[in-house]
Amino acid sequence: MRHDEKRRRSAVTEQILNSLAFESHSQRYDDVVDTHRKTFDWVFRSPEYGPHAAMGKQWSDFCSWLQHQDGVYWINGHEATGKSSLMKSIVTHPKADKLLKKWATSGGNDTTLFTAKFFFRANGTEKQRSQSGLYRSILHELLKRRPGSCPSSSRRNGKWHARARLWTTNKKQKFSWAAPSLQFAVKSLFSQNQVRLRACLFIDGLDQYEGDEFEIIDLFRSISSTSNIKCCVSSRRSPAFETAFSDRPSLQLEQLTYPEMQELVTDQLRSDERIAALTNANIDTFQVLVDEIVNSAKGVFLWMNLAVSSLLRGHGDQDGILEMHTRFQATPKRLEALYEYIVTRVDQTHLEECSRLLQLVVTASTSLKDDWRVVSPLSLLGLSFAVEDHPSMALTSQLHFLSQTEMQQRCEDMAARLGTVCAGLLQVQKRNLKDENVNTTSMVTFVHRTVKDYLMKWETQKLLRQQTRESQFNPNFAILKSTILLMKSGRHVSSSDRLSYHHIDDGILYARRAEAELGS
Repeated sequence: MRHDEKRRRSAVTEQILNSLAFESHSQRYDDVVDTHRKTFDWVFRSPEYGPHAAMGKQWSDFCSWLQHQDGVYWINGHEATGKSSLMKSIVTHPKADKLLKKWATSGGNDTTLFTAKFFFRANGTEKQRSQSGLYRSILHELLKRRPGSCPSSSRRNGKWHARARLWTTNKKQKFSWAAPSLQFAVKSLFSQNQVRLRACLFIDGLDQYEGDEFEIIDLFRSISSTSNIKCCVSSRRSPAFETAFSDRPSLQLEQLTYPEMQELVTDQLRSDERIAALTNANIDTFQVLVDEIVNSAKGVFLWMNLAVSSLLRGHGDQDGILEMHTRFQATPKRLEALYEYIVTRVDQTHLEECSRLLQLVVTASTSLKDDWRVVSPLSLLGLSFAVEDHPSMALTSQLHFLSQTEMQQRCEDMAARLGTVCAGLLQVQKRNLKDENVNTTSMVTFVHRTVKDYLMKWETQKLLRQQTRESQFNPNFAILKSTILLMKSGRHVSSSDRLSYHHIDDGILYARRAEAELGS
């Protein structure tokens, strides 16, 4: 290929990548809790062996599907059973990549494996819950990693390529991808013959798609109808999904996690030294409590974790295993009822602080109709500034008023406060999985999207506002103050710094919101 042609195609690919990118495309994936790898290791073993087989619980052999089969593999389960965590674990597991490479080369040694992921988010941005966002994410991931697969200016792909060439000659040209154009682009990339591709797509949360269930079902039936593309999808069960995927390999998650849940509950309870001492003298009674917790969870890891945390927080010095069992029986068995149980029983000394924190995280994760950009979750450092009780601090603080050590300490203190005050409803998400400790890049998110759904309810919002009424707390104003302090605390605040622009954008957004609510 001539040098000019290579340069032109490189410019075209860059323009296409820029047009496809959107800020929140990986946010849902990043927010999913990282589990210990062993938690879901069983999915890479044979269904015929191990504790699951002994319990009579079976699933379609996932390793066999990865290495040998085409079409759709359906992971299904109740809400909060860990479907997204399992999907994330699969995507990052080296064995999945190894088996898929064997599948890819079965189509010829010159075949290239491509994998892509997309995690739908019902309460996220339009692109996080739509076909448009799905296509854009897949295309962006493919072209970023395999730029050579960008179609040339053949007659077959002429319209798409000509449009991209226009962008390279007219930098001011703006283009918004329409769904049909995106669909055409995906089909073009997977049918082109410049680079032989076999693709496996991991798509989480089909039930969170904004449109009709049958629409998304037909889409993935169509995508996986050829031998060079297959899809691992997850969703809650519904009549439509059950009918569509009943003849496909699948697993029902809540039926397969009992052994792991027993082990986790035992370890969590015994992490308390007092309870560990009690269990040694009351092994049978303790096992009855563990079994009742796991049976009540019905495969819902989130309910199990919150229920155990509630037991540990309420454990008194004189409590025995029987007293713990009695308190557990009062724990609501439905997830939303458990959220209400937790929020309404926060210790009085922490009540207002808990309300502020929950309001702040809800506000920072909810884009409004009049917002001019997508909101981003609060960092630990940003949250620590937002809960400051000194209204004038944003104006009186000097530039670089905190050292790196002081900022790190604020983050660690804030993470500890979240654990003490918010009863497990919020979590700290590390930006880099290699980070041993929380730091200034760590973000604060909900432990599950259903927590946000509960907190967004009118009745819950009313309760939270009542708890902060006397202090006249306004979360938008608090986050505005936080963005100013983040800019002032930065080491490299300059007109060319991208992070500075991000904070400025946030400041404008929250200033507009605060003005609309409080007046000038």
